[in-house]
Amino acid sequence: MRHYQVSRNTNSLDSPLLSDDVPAKWMTEQQIEDLFRLGIKFMDITDYTELGSDIKASENLLRWKPCEYDLGIVSDDQRLLDDNPDRRSLIPRDGFGYIPSTPAYEDEVTPFIGNLTTELMESNLKVFTSFRNRYYKSTSGADSAKWLHKQISDTIASADPDSVDVSVRKFKHPWDQFSIIVRFEGTNVDLNNELVIVGAHQDSVNMWMPSFGRAPGADDDGSGTVTILEGMVLAFSLLRQLFIVPHFASIDRII
Repeated sequence: MRHYQVSRNTNSLDSPLLSDDVPAKWMTEQQIEDLFRLGIKFMDITDYTELGSDIKASENLLRWKPCEYDLGIVSDDQRLLDDNPDRRSLIPRDGFGYIPSTPAYEDEVTPFIGNLTTELMESNLKVFTSFRNRYYKSTSGADSAKWLHKQISDTIASADPDSVDVSVRKFKHPWDQFSIIVRFEGTNVDLNNELVIVGAHQDSVNMWMPSFGRAPGADDDGSGTVTILEGMVLAFSLLRQLFIVPHFASIDRII
């Protein structure tokens, strides 16, 4: 059995995942599969029980609002603006955090877009979806993680070691499917305190037969995984700050 925190309101996307009126419960695999089929949100907190008690942290997730970059909500630290005129730091003056609702840094990224191709993405997605499923406890789920790790390792090996500092490692879990973390070291010392995280989940699940049912997961989230894999090549020439690329295991199953 594992320890799960269940959402208090299954009909609202705005309800916090963790709640003080629904205590965490120990549940069997069958009980969790029933929740999944019913569309009830949950989180496995067996190895991180403090998540089940930190209600304030979960409620803070609701204190974020979309916004435009030109709202004038900028840092009062003039030095920050002088040093980084294109990196205005949004701050929560009314108690809310702000999520940008429009693209930024397009001028920086656009010159590199032409280097991206869909051919390799399509090829990788074809292999990635050929596994019977990528369920975190299944043999094919573990095999898919090994395949993805090899593709990432081969991509890194093809880069010029003198021009890019990048590493890959496996993040092990109690189950067989591991997560994968790729770390790019930035080149701009002025951005040492900043990092960018881009991620996708590598697993897929058939809700009726998780361990054995067919679940190609092309768009959940195979497409995101192979897009990031293609983007790694772009990152070799673009990065100026610390860049983390996690490929998460078991997201479909844990949350």
